[in-house]
Amino acid sequence: MRARSTAAVTGMLIGAVFMLRHADAAVTDAADRLRSEQFQQLDAEFSRVQEQFERGKISGEDARDAFRAFYSTDKDLAAKYDEWIKRYPNSYVAHLARGIYYKKVGLEARGGKYIEETSQEQIQNMDAALTKAIKDFGDSIPLTRKPFVSYLHMIDIGKSYVSASYTRELYDHAVALDPRSFAARQKFMAALQTKWGGSLEDMQKFLEECRRAKLPYPQFKQLESLVYENEGWERENDGDHAAAEAAYRKAVELDGADCTSCLVSSLTTVLMNERKYAEAIPFLDRYLKSEPGNPWALSTRGLAYFQSGKQAEALADWTVAADAGDAFSQNRLGVLYMTGIPGQLTPDPKKGIEWLRKAAAQGNAEAQHNLPLALSRAAGQTAPAPH
Repeated sequence: MRARSTAAVTGMLIGAVFMLRHADAAVTDAADRLRSEQFQQLDAEFSRVQEQFERGKISGEDARDAFRAFYSTDKDLAAKYDEWIKRYPNSYVAHLARGIYYKKVGLEARGGKYIEETSQEQIQNMDAALTKAIKDFGDSIPLTRKPFVSYLHMIDIGKSYVSASYTRELYDHAVALDPRSFAARQKFMAALQTKWGGSLEDMQKFLEECRRAKLPYPQFKQLESLVYENEGWERENDGDHAAAEAAYRKAVELDGADCTSCLVSSLTTVLMNERKYAEAIPFLDRYLKSEPGNPWALSTRGLAYFQSGKQAEALADWTVAADAGDAFSQNRLGVLYMTGIPGQLTPDPKKGIEWLRKAAAQGNAEAQHNLPLALSRAAGQTAPAPH
């Protein structure tokens, strides 16, 4: 089985697109200014942002958002950050900016696949970059009265490298500097997940702590969603798919419109394992609205359609995913072209073999099994049909 009123809505969508464009423009602008060595201007501008936070004019999240301007991971920028710090060795914002840069470089080096699908080289590159990031964040802390953004990023990194008790210290420092911060609570809750060495019990205790802090209900719901997501992850790993489904459904319900693609994909995977194919389709539709053209979602929805008796819809999804290089879809498309779909697709062995070759070349085991069968059938020899 394959392993997340009209006027008002329109206004929200336009606003979201504007914010994304604005953020992208800020990143490009900061990178261009680093390349042209406008260090004095950058230092002054972002020192003003930090000063505004320290004076209570903006929130910690506002400051964090401003420093997203340093999210570019272009390799040539490393030397520019070094020069900025060389010229302004006591600048909080220079150390913070370079720390953010190396954090993003490290996460990009690791990639987004599961750890078992991640090479040792990727992990080593991530560790090297994140070590630099941690040093910069640490060096930045004594350079200002309220290094909130530094602590926020350290919580993110810390869950992979330090104990839960130390991560708690980072969280306590961050919340002391911005007592109403949702971002600090959200990052610490994520650090308490079982996969990072925490536990469901730890998360439930922290959720009660957040309840006592009287967070706005929408924020509290997102934190509660993380708890149910962790419960779903634990139950799934225990092999209890029914309990995992119930927990993931609750997590999706609580997270509402902000539900992450990762969470939706977790629920979808459980539903597919339970053979609840028709129930998985709406969640895959939702995933594809947030990530149009995602090969995994398309290939999985294709399988859900196929198992639900909707072969034409499966063919459409697998075609798009196969064109994008998805080996699973290439194999399934190859089988369909070999066998045909009555009334919908005429058998075309040439195309079938072409798709099977592509999938087999990528190491897809089913395609490697099916390709010799397809070649034998195309040559007029007696052989089982690919499946």
